[in-house]
Amino acid sequence: MPSARTVTVHRFPPPYIAAATGDGDNHTIEVRWAIDTQTPGLTFELQLYDATGQTLIQQDTATAPPYTFTDAQIVNGQSYKLRIRATLDNSYSLWSAWRD
Repeated sequence: MPSARTVTVHRFPPPYIAAATGDGDNHTIEVRWAIDTQTPGLTFELQLYDATGQTLIQQDTATAPPYTFTDAQIVNGQSYKLRIRATLDNSYSLWSAWRD
């Protein structure tokens, strides 16, 4: 008989993107976010998409805001979509609302 295992499932709200500031000359977008929980140890998965929300340009993780995306595809005059979710011990929040 296999030994008993403990599974921990965390429940926390999705973060929300408070600000996103683009600099096409330097090919960057700085993202600031917040989350309504005091859960220690959260990490955040951030995604940057094209304006349609169909093509993923970049994805990364961070432990605290702000985070700066740097990519040659970030240029002046273009629009992008961002989203973020929290994660801890293989548990994930819902994705934030899209931010243009």
